[in-house]
Formats: sequence, C-alpha cells, structure tokens
Amino acid sequence: MKKFLILLLAFAMVCSLAACGEQNDNSIKNNTQPNQTPQPSNTPASNQSSMGETDITDTIEFDASVSWAGWSDDPKIRELALNKDTFELSSARHIPIYKCDTLEELNEFKTTFSGTFTMDGTWDEVPSFEEVTADYTEDFFIENTLLLVYVEANSCTPRFGVDSVSKENGTLSVHVKYTYTPEEDDSAMAGWLFTIPVNNDQIQDCTNFDAVVVLEQPPALTVVSDETSVAALLGTYSWQQRNIDGIITDIRADSPHPLDCRDLLSPPLETAEATAALRFTQNPDKIVSIQCWNDSYWSMPSADGENMIFNGNTIELKSGGYIYEVVARWDDDNGYGGTAHYSFYITVE
Repeated sequence: MKKFLILLLAFAMVCSLAACGEQNDNSIKNNTQPNQTPQPSNTPASNQSSMGETDITDTIEFDASVSWAGWSDDPKIRELALNKDTFELSSARHIPIYKCDTLEELNEFKTTFSGTFTMDGTWDEVPSFEEVTADYTEDFFIENTLLLVYVEANSCTPRFGVDSVSKENGTLSVHVKYTYTPEEDDSAMAGWLFTIPVNNDQIQDCTNFDAVVVLEQPPALTVVSDETSVAALLGTYSWQQRNIDGIITDIRADSPHPLDCRDLLSPPLETAEATAALRFTQNPDKIVSIQCWNDSYWSMPSADGENMIFNGNTIELKSGGYIYEVVARWDDDNGYGGTAHYSFYITVE
C-alpha cells in the first residue's frame, strides 16, 4: 500500500544523570482515560517531511463498551474467531473478533463460551458481559450488527480502549490500544470483551473482519524474580505509528546509557533466585539481546557488557549486583512497532 511517510528524526541527547528524567479503558463509546504510561528517560523532538500517496481508509463511527471476561487458553477462542487465519501469520497482536447478526447469535455466543469467559463476573470498575449486553433486543438487530473483540493481558492492571474502527478494501478492522499501563503489573492473567454495535449499511460490503492491538509506543516491561517485581526503565527506542489516514510516523529517541542512570535504577530488586521473568505488557516478536554490567561500573558507560543467556522471556541472573539491558523488537506489519532498550538493576544474594 502506498502511503505517506512522515519521518520524525528525534535525538534528545541527555548529557547528565539528572537529565535521565523520571521513569517511571475502559472505553464507553470512544472516550478513553488519559494515557498514564510511565514516562521514558528520553524526550523525542520532531522534524516532518512527507512523500508518496495513501489508499483511502473509511472510518466507521462506533459506540464501544467493555466488559470483564477473564483469561482462558481455550483453543476455541481463536478457532471460532473471524480472523483465525491471522494469528500465525506474523505478529501476535492480532486479537479475536466475532460478529453477531441476530439476537439468537448473541445468545449462541454466550452459550458457546459460557465455560470459557466469565459472563457474569466483574473486575473493579469493569461490568460483566451479561450487564453490557442485557439491553440488546431483536429490534436492535434489524438495522445493526454486534461486533465482539476479546483482548487479553499478562496482568489485570492495564486498561484498554477501542481507538478506531476502519474499513479498507473490504476488510473491517478494530484497533484496540492501551489507555493505562501501570509502572508495575500484578501476576494474574486477564481478559476483556469489547462490544461494538455498528450499522448494517456501514459494513454491508465487508468480507473480512480483523482486530489488532495497536502499540503507539514501546510496551512497558516488568521484571519478576522470587515473587518480587520491578519496573524496567525505557531507554533508546525507534518506533513506528500508523495514523488512521494511513500516514506513517517514525519516532527515534536516544537515552543515556544504563550505567549513567544509577539514581533511576536504584534500589535494586533483591532476589535469591537464579532466574528472572520478563513480563511485557505486549510480548515482543523477538528479544534481540540481553547484556549486563557489574555494579562496580556505575558511571562508566564505555565498559564492555557481558552477553546473557536467555530462554524466551526468562533470563539467567549473575550472582552479586548487575545492571541488565534488554533489547526487544516488535514487528511493524500492522503499522505499529519498532525496537526498544530497557534496563534494570538486580542483586542476587
């Protein structure tokens, strides 16, 4: 697809430790909570240019509600989704979408997933699926269709909202984004169902349906060891965003070396375990590398790092105090993604 490319070359070079800065939806209709993600240790600037053309994308008006569904690894969640063929193609950010054209189909959905999703349960301020869908009648389905999107997370604490619903080349896409990413997550898996009514006239020419979690910035990383967790510090990153009109925005930001951020990385996470788990709010497509430095090298950014052994999202820790840096990559197939550096400080007793 031809597209405009706006290149934002941002290099906010920070020369002192103090300049590291502080680190750190529920959606009714399309209104979301303010973005409360931890602030990275970098501040990109921008310089714009454009070239090329973009295909026309139609935006569909929507009125979305969210309900609590709980987490499940039931294979039929994906097997019965309209976009089941997308899950193995590339990025894991495709999420299941379903469509109910009649009240009978809505009730059938509830019956099919009654042992999979928590239909009558709530979580904090999030209502149950039964409550959200209680007012849908046969009259509603005369002119409307109900889209259902399931999104899961590694924690109960993040929040999501429907960012947009668009139509392009016969494919309707629902874009879900993080509206709140906590500095530290709990360890409980979670899941939500978005209910999105749309008018039949708006989707009559749609032959495919898809839903994706869009990553407007690098996901947060929490490091867990011995039932204790610490939020990693976001450092240098290169990121891509795709606007609803198809325009691509590239953001590049530089950050101080981890060894120059002692104040932000202290105190260390203390553990007696030999491993730690990396819990991203959205798992990367690849962990590129992990290296570490002994804490005797604070304020010595020219010191050589030691490459670490890791298996998936689990890393082997070294005895004593070490500063670790993780480089992870998210594919940008759907217009969102890039590479990000994270750092954290751990002492193994």
